[in-house]
Amino acid sequence: MASLCNDACADFTLTTILSAACKIDERRRALKRIGFYKCNITIPDTPDCAALATLMAPTGVGATPGLVFSNELQDVAFADPTTVSREISDTRPEFIKKVSRQLTAKDRIGLDVDAAGAPAKFYDWSWWKNIDNLATQLNFLLLYDDGTLEIPRAEGSLVGMPATLQVWRGQEKVQAGYIVDLKSLSINFLGDPLSFNAPTISLNTCPDLAGLF
Repeated sequence: MASLCNDACADFTLTTILSAACKIDERRRALKRIGFYKCNITIPDTPDCAALATLMAPTGVGATPGLVFSNELQDVAFADPTTVSREISDTRPEFIKKVSRQLTAKDRIGLDVDAAGAPAKFYDWSWWKNIDNLATQLNFLLLYDDGTLEIPRAEGSLVGMPATLQVWRGQEKVQAGYIVDLKSLSINFLGDPLSFNAPTISLNTCPDLAGLF
């Protein structure tokens, strides 16, 4: 982004880092599941366990979940962001903005029992068919293997980041005589779902949610 260095601009604060760190390490965490929630629901900036429990396991006659999670995923990948560029001035570099980003993954887990544990052949197919049919009415969450939850949101808003979902079945040949079924998915976000917003909750701290993610 081109800088705007004008004496009339308001002052701002630059954050610092510890320059004399005793240990240098990487952050190791992996996207484990995708969460899907109804688009008419706004999740607070700092959700708590009780609010999420109400969404995931509502009580009352006829109540249905407003938030569900996929199976554990494999081969998760984020493409580099797509950008657009515009000339703002002949004397400045082009203005470049991130506008979209794609997430792809595979679900290799076959389920023959439903959410209550009752026999249900090809339940994973019917589960994904439901998600696929409702794709235009859903927003998305990112659940990591350490239990932390990231919530992609529209810029400057608590509303979920707009996105389109595609999911399809396929097969993979492991070796002769060993063919496995899999589901592939693609989510195209209108923005960058990995913007630098630190997660504010870990589902591992929510005992009432055990078994729901």
